[in-house]
Amino acid sequence: MISETSKAWIQAGKILAENPETQVRCPEKADGFLTVQDVTAPTDPTRFERYLVCDVCGARNILLMRE
Repeated sequence: MISETSKAWIQAGKILAENPETQVRCPEKADGFLTVQDVTAPTDPTRFERYLVCDVCGARNILLMRE
């Protein structure tokens, strides 16, 4: 069974995949907002990694995105 925190990260990822400028609360503690940083994947230039990091607690997750 998937945890509520994991479900919240999935939902945050979906929202930020559509619009990385959207303010999304941290799925871990809801004490801050997620910041987004995109980095080109070293093995495939048609993909990039989208880093999601809480500006308060430092919780993080990574999405693999396509250009």
